[in-house]
Amino acid sequence: MPRREGKSVIRTGYEIFADGSALELIRISNNELGLVSWNGTSAETAQQFVRQGKTFAPLEIDPTALRFLRLPESVADHGSTRKLFGDVAAFVSRATQEADDVVQMLTFFVFATWLGDRAPSAPPFLWIITPPTTTWAPLAQVLSILCRRALFVNHLSPLGLRSLPTGLGSTLLTEMVSPTKKDMGLLRMSTRHGALLAPGGQFVDLCRSQVVFSPEPLRDPPGAGFPLEIVLSPARNYIPLMSAAELESVATEFQCKFLHYRFVNLMKVHAPAFGLDQFTAPMRGLACSLGACIVNDDDLGGATRSLDRASRWRSPDRTLVIIDSYLPRGSSCSMPHRHGEIFPGYRSDRRHKHDPEISWRTRSLA
Repeated sequence: MPRREGKSVIRTGYEIFADGSALELIRISNNELGLVSWNGTSAETAQQFVRQGKTFAPLEIDPTALRFLRLPESVADHGSTRKLFGDVAAFVSRATQEADDVVQMLTFFVFATWLGDRAPSAPPFLWIITPPTTTWAPLAQVLSILCRRALFVNHLSPLGLRSLPTGLGSTLLTEMVSPTKKDMGLLRMSTRHGALLAPGGQFVDLCRSQVVFSPEPLRDPPGAGFPLEIVLSPARNYIPLMSAAELESVATEFQCKFLHYRFVNLMKVHAPAFGLDQFTAPMRGLACSLGACIVNDDDLGGATRSLDRASRWRSPDRTLVIIDSYLPRGSSCSMPHRHGEIFPGYRSDRRHKHDPEISWRTRSLA
């Protein structure tokens, strides 16, 4: 919800009106924010806009957070949904060198951060497992410049969430090594629309897209709200981080295109055309959220149905990562392992046929 200033000016992060027009934050300069107004066909930028007798102005954001917050500088034609998806997937693949399945899922997630607030189900939540043999910093860079209003926070806490600007609608990225039950509770609440927290008497809406990087798979997926767990592959080669200039260039291009994608599709988001009966209950919410945010391309949106078809991802040294989400319910695969470790020597040629009855938990077995 926007925060009111006095009686006449409403400080806001975004507004969507019944006629399809909308307001969004935009960066005018390094330390100055403005609003961009969309009337359904074109955009206009200003410091304030009057709508329905109310004056709207940009949300006030802490200067430190604003320094790291990626915001569009303008609105640029995104072309088609398929073209934008292909361009984003190609960039993610090039910058992270991840497997095609991972790249596709990450691309769906990025799209969902831009329209997830309009989807019928809660925004998506990724738990990205980062074994010691992986390099996850490049992926963190990629998500921070592609996702809508991404912020990397060191620790999730009620007090920390309260400090975030109300109405920003940010995508949160964080790292967790040994999550506590309190951490799990906060994560779980973020997967529910209308889940409010009141630290210090001030209500905070926790529902938002989020990514957690962790060296271990979840021990209690229901406790965290059933995120989709993705295991990163061991780095094949050294993956350099992008320079500040490269980050700025890529962020400028895609942020402007995604803002246009959001504007033209705000009123078109609906439940995906494909059936969800093939998924278990937690997977249905994820598939619905991801599919709904792919607008004007049912075939592309329907690709989220492949969530239940992949049975494995193979790393360069032929180590297997078994995704339990894709195993028939009731199947099992046991391995000798110690807590928090991944053993690179295990190899298997076991294949799993598609079964609509799938389980949800994801583990890394190597």
